[in-house]
Amino acid sequence: MQDYQLQQLSLFDKTHLQEGVYLVLLDALAVPPHLLLIVSGKVFSISTLGPALDQDFEKYDRLIHKKKIPTIFIKLSLPVVFTQEMLLDKIRSITQSYPRVDIGIATCLSPIKDFCGEVYQVEKKPVKLVFDLLDGLKKQNAIESYHHLFLDQELHNGNIFLNRYSVFEVNEAIHSAKIG
Repeated sequence: MQDYQLQQLSLFDKTHLQEGVYLVLLDALAVPPHLLLIVSGKVFSISTLGPALDQDFEKYDRLIHKKKIPTIFIKLSLPVVFTQEMLLDKIRSITQSYPRVDIGIATCLSPIKDFCGEVYQVEKKPVKLVFDLLDGLKKQNAIESYHHLFLDQELHNGNIFLNRYSVFEVNEAIHSAKIG
């Protein structure tokens, strides 16, 4: 499988987090990374433990910096038909509709894919992995910029190549997380 390229990454600055929508690849070099969505500075995700809503980014920021976790932040454009409160309501309702990450039920991509389908009109059916979602977001001109933390060594002229992975590898990671 060919690597997936992201271009023009700049160092992440959390001061702009409050007014944006960010897709986050936590542990970006892992196969697969864990995916989060940040809306107006609040973090939303699901794991094998269930949904996490309205979490404070500071908790993640401390963890990322303490463990030097390679992380990619993809800033999405703010859709004109949605207010910040509407975006928060939408991601809350979508995320809590998933009981947990489990094989055949949902991955951490599931609520983010649904949110991007509703807010950015990304076609959901072909989206199986984050790379498919990124392609759909690009097609909709919804990606504003790319940012990173702890990826200086992997960047080449501001660009990075991520290892592609399969749905099978995602399922293996879910299985490992459940028994680990």
